[in-house]
Amino acid sequence: MYHDLLGMMQHPHHAKVTPKFCKPFGRVGEEINRALSDFRDEVTAGAFPGEAFSPYTFVAGEEARLREALGMPGAEARVDSDGKRGS
Repeated sequence: MYHDLLGMMQHPHHAKVTPKFCKPFGRVGEEINRALSDFRDEVTAGAFPGEAFSPYTFVAGEEARLREALGMPGAEARVDSDGKRGS
């Protein structure tokens, strides 16, 4: 019921099934939708996570091993299923 009280649900179908005794005391669903849209846009554009939200670094050579394990370009050595470099 708190979803109804806070105005979290934005789908048109939800308005048809919201109990009549629920008064919306807020409209947080609009803010949730805006935040999720902004997140999607920044990820799609490659702006997020960026340096400010990626404080982790790789030990030398580990990024190449991870890329290889994930099948991504940028790694020369082959990594087998137990994490050891192959030829």
